[in-house]
Amino acid sequence: MSEKQELDRNQIWMIILIAIPASMLMNLGQSFAPDGDMNQSLYSGLFAGLGGLLGLFTHALTKNGPTAGKIIGAAFLLVACGIVLMIVNS
Repeated sequence: MSEKQELDRNQIWMIILIAIPASMLMNLGQSFAPDGDMNQSLYSGLFAGLGGLLGLFTHALTKNGPTAGKIIGAAFLLVACGIVLMIVNS
């Protein structure tokens, strides 16, 4: 496999691992400020940033690993963020 193809694969995995928690945790802003005012946007941005950092950390852990490890990492992020959303919204 060429270097360009490997770089493209790493970029795709980085996008996947950042986008999943950022987009899921962004919805927590509605739980903390349900009025729809400026605070909701601030909370949404804060939680999306935290989700992005969590995704970057997961990418750093699985960057040189096999594809199965990256899939397990993405699944873990999906389940963990889902559990957090269920706990906060209940």
